[in-house]
Amino acid sequence: MKKSVKRILTIVLSIMIIMTYMIPGSVFADTALDLNETANAEVQEPDQANEELSEGADDSDVVISDDEDPPVETEGEIIEEVPEAIEVEEPAEEVMEKPAEELPAAEETVTINDTAKAAAGDYSVLAFTSDTHNKSGNVAANRLGTWIEKVKAEYGKVDVMAFGGDMANASANESDFWTLTQADLDQLSQRDVTAVVTTGNHEYSPGNYSNGKNNTTRVYIENSEGIEGSNYRIYCLGSSAYTESSGGGSWWGGGWNEYTSSQITKLSNYLGSVDNSKVIVV
Repeated sequence: MKKSVKRILTIVLSIMIIMTYMIPGSVFADTALDLNETANAEVQEPDQANEELSEGADDSDVVISDDEDPPVETEGEIIEEVPEAIEVEEPAEEVMEKPAEELPAAEETVTINDTAKAAAGDYSVLAFTSDTHNKSGNVAANRLGTWIEKVKAEYGKVDVMAFGGDMANASANESDFWTLTQADLDQLSQRDVTAVVTTGNHEYSPGNYSNGKNNTTRVYIENSEGIEGSNYRIYCLGSSAYTESSGGGSWWGGGWNEYTSSQITKLSNYLGSVDNSKVIVV
């Protein structure tokens, strides 16, 4: 009985195998074919897969992200994205700053025009002259005014103008002498310039000078300080002495402008009483 069953099973299996190979469109054959095609589709060559992707790709389907870079492709393989390099700043070398060398100051060139534009009070402008010998018509006095204007144009101002005497013509009479002298002084007052005046020999002759003689003579100063400014002093000696020489009694042959010992003593005492912080003009 057992042997008969085995034979029957063997015959059935053989018939099934024969049917697999002989019957076209068999369920078994279709199933096997489908399996083979699926396997072939899954195992495609890389090149074929790439071709299909390229043929079916459309520019509108490609999206490039700003956040991430696409992977780098090489022939036959895909390389993983290379991480972005990080730059590390090297510490800057410390540079020791050298102290700047002191350069010599540039020499300033001061011209007359520069001085003329300087602020008043920064400096003093002192003018000195003598023997104007003004005559009738006041030609010398007018020239004096023109000269002052030129000095003011160049230096900006004239603080003081000092006269060493002989303000008028020696040929004038006593009265005219002081009128002509006053014409000189008017040129200064009209230009706001301080006058410092001392005597010369012609103030005594023909002027017959004395300090209280008239308003003009009262301006004169002898043997004393004429003015003290912010940075200067002016001392006036004058020609108050006359001594006859052995050559005669006239002022030409006498001792005009020969200073007496009394005048020198006064000057010496004055110089000893003031310091040397200011310029002293005698």
